[in-house]
Amino acid sequence: MSTIKLMIVKCVTALLISTVMASSLVAFAAANNNTVTIVDGGKTIELSTHRTTAEEILRDAEISLSVGDKALLETNSNGASVLTVRRAFPVYITVGSETKMVNMVGGTVADALAEAGVTLDESSVCNLKPEAVLTEETYIDVVSVKYVTESYKESIPFTAKVEYSSSLEKGKKQVKGGVNGSRTVTVKKTYKNGVVTATETVSTVVTKPAVDKVTVIGTKVVNKKKTTTTANGTKPYSSIKTISTLKAPANLTLTNKGIPTSYKKKVTVEATAYTDHSGTRCASGVLPQTGYIAVNPKVIPYGTKMFIVSADGKYVYGYAIAADTGGFIRKRPNNVDLFFNTKSECRQFGRRDVVIYFL
Repeated sequence: MSTIKLMIVKCVTALLISTVMASSLVAFAAANNNTVTIVDGGKTIELSTHRTTAEEILRDAEISLSVGDKALLETNSNGASVLTVRRAFPVYITVGSETKMVNMVGGTVADALAEAGVTLDESSVCNLKPEAVLTEETYIDVVSVKYVTESYKESIPFTAKVEYSSSLEKGKKQVKGGVNGSRTVTVKKTYKNGVVTATETVSTVVTKPAVDKVTVIGTKVVNKKKTTTTANGTKPYSSIKTISTLKAPANLTLTNKGIPTSYKKKVTVEATAYTDHSGTRCASGVLPQTGYIAVNPKVIPYGTKMFIVSADGKYVYGYAIAADTGGFIRKRPNNVDLFFNTKSECRQFGRRDVVIYFL
């Protein structure tokens, strides 16, 4: 065989061997490919790959994982490969004023608390049960609960009452009592995260009872004796209404016409009403009072006792004593000034003639 033919044979042989080897490699690679079912939430992908790890398979499928996501590669009962992607969801855990977030793909509330480094104790209250299963974004609140018992004193206001009594004269009243009491109150306060959220009264102990204020109003009707003229035609001074508040002598009696039964003399003079509550004493040293009148002491000496009525009969001034000096003595030396309690009474009386009976 010539050299050229030998070279041709060798080339053909080498080409055949290369073709056979390439076919074998393709057949070997095809024989080692595996179909993996990728489940990512609601999306399912069938991927033919010779990769053996979840990370490599996801990379070939161009599927990325976020923080907290997990991928699980398993063989099902039929021998098929299933790669499940579990996407993480946020779980927010609030303890007091601090909130932490952890990413979970499942598990329980207890697992999330452990992941966040939160431990429940006997003073802690969680809004979810520790064994509750997490499936989506969740908010967990852990509250620190504290109970404190306190006591304080408070006043018990007295109650005002009105009673009627037939043993008390009608028109009169008596007031008794009216004292506040006291009591000790014990309460249980609930603190959540340091803030009072509830207060419960545990006990109330009265340490001093309140004394009610009772106003007793009389209903008894008293039949007062009518003033009647005595057999000799006289009546007591106390039976008439007078402006003067001075206490008259016991022997002062009046006739049926309202004049003293016994007097030294009588005069008719002009009288002017006046009042003074400045605290200044009268010229004789006594404090002003209805019954003490101002006179000209040269005409009517201080201490003179009198019975005075207006000449028109409209006013009964009554028993009076000369006790002060009036400013009228220069122009009207015989006149008198009668003391009244109010300016209104003075205006009503004004200036008018009066009859003075000297006792």
